[in-house]
Amino acid sequence: MEKKIKTMIDQINKRLAKLDFEALWTEFHYIRYALYTKTTVYFDNGDITSWDQRFMGNTAIEYNDRFLAIWNIEVDEYKDADVFASKLVHEMFHAFQREKQEIRWANEIKGLFYRYDLTNMALKHQENELLCQCLEAYDQQDWDDFLSLRLYRNSQFAENVKYETQVEVIEGMAQYIEIKALKRLSITKGHKALQKIVESLKNPDNLFPIRRSCYNSGTVLCLVAELAGMTIRHVIGS
Repeated sequence: MEKKIKTMIDQINKRLAKLDFEALWTEFHYIRYALYTKTTVYFDNGDITSWDQRFMGNTAIEYNDRFLAIWNIEVDEYKDADVFASKLVHEMFHAFQREKQEIRWANEIKGLFYRYDLTNMALKHQENELLCQCLEAYDQQDWDDFLSLRLYRNSQFAENVKYETQVEVIEGMAQYIEIKALKRLSITKGHKALQKIVESLKNPDNLFPIRRSCYNSGTVLCLVAELAGMTIRHVIGS
């Protein structure tokens, strides 16, 4: 197991070395990462230590006064090094958000009480369809219709929309960076991953739970804005 993980880290490091992090997002930079099992933590530089309770899930944590991207290799293992590297870039972006003192985090308690109102969900699905249409072939009318729907939903379901947009900002942007990184490593794999996101977003069954759906709507929203020539890159925390 140890040899396998060290080999994977070596393969991932070679991929990450190819990326220009600043080109992915303003001021973004390489952030250290670690893969872990229930007993051992393997760092990107070859160091090894024993597992402790700070290492939970796939996320970003504060470790020795620095932020660190972490991944549970026993629960979620990606055999494709390009894909795995892009997943770690996603978590690095979360570490970067924390480093830059991002304040737009979603209140996950509010998320537990999200109103799955039939009208709200039907309109949300229409929003998602319009976003996908804009990504596939940008049309100003589709974009205007998307904005109108969201503004209307915000007037009727303000707490719901606030939660959605916060998830879109935090998780949607991170997944957007993940896709951009994967496309730089393999354009074919990047397009394939994006197509899965679009297909998921079009499926109304995937509106439940809403949080996961907002990863995808946030990602597509960033890509559509980019496609339309809008400026989305900004200094996080400012």
